[in-house]
Amino acid sequence: PEDRAGLALGAWGAVQASAGGLALALGGVLRDAFDWLSAGSGGYTAVYGLELVLLLLTLRTLWPLLPRTTASPGPIGHNA
Repeated sequence: PEDRAGLALGAWGAVQASAGGLALALGGVLRDAFDWLSAGSGGYTAVYGLELVLLLLTLRTLWPLLPRTTASPGPIGHNA
């Protein structure tokens, strides 16, 4: 309902802020853990590598949701 739009927006903001805080905390804990496991080097590399793998998995998961087009594009500058 329109009279509760502010409540929904506030709840969305609270959830987004909580998720962001948890992500930052988890990233810091993982960096420290990887630094400890690798004797002080490689924490950032490991965390960024993990983020890259998760990003690629997300893209692979979302790929089937992309719209499919059957029309092939014409030559550049040619209006059909």
